[in-house]
Amino acid sequence: MSILEYSKIASVEDCKIWTNFTQWSLFNCENSNLELYQCKHCNFQTELTLLWKKHTREHHGFKKTEYVVRNYICKKCAFETHFSMKYLRHTCRCSRRRENTKIVVNPNKKHKCDQCDFYSDYKHVINAHKISRHLTDTEACWYKCDHCPYKTKHRRYLNIHMKSQHLNEQDIKWYDCSHCSFRTKYLQNLNIHINARHLDEDYVKWYECKMCSYRTKQQSNLASHVKVHHLKQQQIKWHECQKCPFKTKHRSTLKRHVITHHLDEKEIKWHECQKCPFKSKVKSSLIRHINGLHMDEQDIKWFECDKCPYKSKHLSNFKAHNKARHLDKGEIKWYECQKCSFKTKYTTNLKNHVNVHHVDKEDIRWFECKKCSYRGKQRSNLINHIKMNHLNEEDVKWYECEKCTYRAKVKSSLKRHVKARHVNNQTE
Repeated sequence: MSILEYSKIASVEDCKIWTNFTQWSLFNCENSNLELYQCKHCNFQTELTLLWKKHTREHHGFKKTEYVVRNYICKKCAFETHFSMKYLRHTCRCSRRRENTKIVVNPNKKHKCDQCDFYSDYKHVINAHKISRHLTDTEACWYKCDHCPYKTKHRRYLNIHMKSQHLNEQDIKWYDCSHCSFRTKYLQNLNIHINARHLDEDYVKWYECKMCSYRTKQQSNLASHVKVHHLKQQQIKWHECQKCPFKTKHRSTLKRHVITHHLDEKEIKWHECQKCPFKSKVKSSLIRHINGLHMDEQDIKWFECDKCPYKSKHLSNFKAHNKARHLDKGEIKWYECQKCSFKTKYTTNLKNHVNVHHVDKEDIRWFECKKCSYRGKQRSNLINHIKMNHLNEEDVKWYECEKCTYRAKVKSSLKRHVKARHVNNQTE
């Protein structure tokens, strides 16, 4: 049994230094009258655990192995720690979340960029913004990778790049989720995952759009939503590809486009599946592939429709289903072609329509098969062509009909079969 005894705090408000926590986010408490560590065998007391342990060793003959490390466990969530100060800080934040209170920032202390309308509560964010947005390539101090052509204006991004691209497998420190099989190299990603997947609704901090009913658990998602749906045309900063007419509102989308379409074969870093021949130029595609085909049944989180039996492993597919099947006509946002009467509920369908019907021949980007002369205007058509004509039998994922012996290599073929053979027969 541990010699050090502590009493559990019933609620955060009972803490003697609670008032300091509500005023400062860091532990710069003005109250210096901390509780003393009392020896159980004599009248010795001290504020420092180091002196307390030294006293018990020298005067009462206790060895280091006799000390038992005990956890501080939060009663409201799964958080636990060996450190009392971390426990107090977490409990304060957890209590604030529960009461839906917010830390109020003095509006007079907001920092504003002197070259654009961007502002922030923090000065270091303004400095980072200026380096990213307003420093020219010649003025910037570049941080270059020693192993590849990557370079960046921020040291932090170089560290992230090194960790994600060039660190040996045995040197990686993985952060594992205690609730599922998720693991990541970054603590921030683990926190995002837990908030998105495992946090009770009562403790979630929602970021809500002021212009519509959209809300999300991540601030970055809200910023992307506003940029895509609510920014005026003159406010949009387009990120343009230097090798083709492609442009996008998101820098990450431009990077993905360059990796997918313009990198030479020697520069491509393939992300390969360890359980099948699948490989991708983009890591997110590999993750989606693993979640869709190789995840254990008990680890799958299904997104189930509350209006029909539909369910999906992917949130994007679930949202697309809801938009296609269950939205009222007044709620649908239509994307209309500017050159004909075509309209659709999906931006991807509009892009495909424009590429197929309205792009000049010299501007068409063809997706060409490396094993034959086939080429198509859409990537999905090329993928289906490879599945139908060039994939080995053992590598084929068959889509089987539940009502007969029919099977297909392409999911759309199975859907056409079900609609033609089984749905129509039931209605007749």
